[in-house]
Amino acid sequence: MKKIIIFTNTDWHFYNHLLPIALTAKIKGYEVKVLTDISEFKDKIEQHNLPVIPISIKRGSINLFTDLLLLIKLIRILNKEKPDILHNFTIKPIFYGSISAFLCNTPQIINTFVGMGLLFISNKFLLKCLRKIIVKILSLISYYKSMLFVVQNDDDLALVVKLGIAPPNLVIKQCSVGIETKKFPLLPEPLGNKIVVALVARMLIDKGVYEFIYAAKILKQKNIDAEFWLVGQPEQNNKQSIAQSILEDYQNLGYIKYLGYQKDIEEIWKKAHIAVLPSYREGLSRSLLEAGAYGRAIITTNAPGGRELIQDKINGLLVKPQNIEDLAIAMELLITRPSLRKHLGIKIRQDILEKYDNQLISEKMVNFYG
Repeated sequence: MKKIIIFTNTDWHFYNHLLPIALTAKIKGYEVKVLTDISEFKDKIEQHNLPVIPISIKRGSINLFTDLLLLIKLIRILNKEKPDILHNFTIKPIFYGSISAFLCNTPQIINTFVGMGLLFISNKFLLKCLRKIIVKILSLISYYKSMLFVVQNDDDLALVVKLGIAPPNLVIKQCSVGIETKKFPLLPEPLGNKIVVALVARMLIDKGVYEFIYAAKILKQKNIDAEFWLVGQPEQNNKQSIAQSILEDYQNLGYIKYLGYQKDIEEIWKKAHIAVLPSYREGLSRSLLEAGAYGRAIITTNAPGGRELIQDKINGLLVKPQNIEDLAIAMELLITRPSLRKHLGIKIRQDILEKYDNQLISEKMVNFYG
């Protein structure tokens, strides 16, 4: 029986995105353990008979001392567990997991990028230097070890190859994000005259939160009768995070309604008509998958991740990234055109049911285990 360790940065990420992959692997006879930073989701994971190995990971920061400790702990864990496969998700686990697996002679390494992030697209000097180091080390390891890189979309595939992280034969496009489609019924549009436009995401700059707010301001000034909801919370230790006090200030100005974190997202989509995510770059957005599965029309950006899911004017609307005016025009179009809104909602739902069911995606991911 092959032993697999799935390594990701938080137990929240594993539970909400990777659990179906692990359970499918167990059904197929693999021994699966989870290596991650822990919180209240640890117990939920272990209820599925998946042992959790705790490890502390500082996300979104660079600290040579804590990162060296992380590497040492990883080496100890891999030497003890001796997995046949180490499957890493997100950049820190990919980088340090690959190094430790190389040093411990782990037979196979799979690295799944769930999005390329600022590290790989920023032009800031420090990040460019760090990127060169990471690319060089990963490319060297891939030369000597059995290693596979999995990306979410064509843009990320091209970027991984262009940067020299791995040659084309070691990079595969395969979505790792899906939803349990049977739990997402087609929701009828809410009754009433006022249209609700919702952005469901972490409150980060690169999710396009400010663009959403200022597009809402434009439409409010045009006396468009609609509400604009922000659903989600800021993220600690993330430089892209927008403080709750700032969001509340915009709410007080009357541009948006800030709902914060909401556990029951279905209740949001029962009350909202349109899903918006003006993200600068995504792997693939789970929040859009959920909104589309409920039959909500989607507006997102013509950027990596967004254009992977949406074909403009076929199953949703694409707008230019970081373009407030373009976003406002698209939002006004769907607010004022109910027939178009409903048509796009039905079409994106059909596409998601066919392509993004958890079981289908999990089967494809587990096939990489051999």
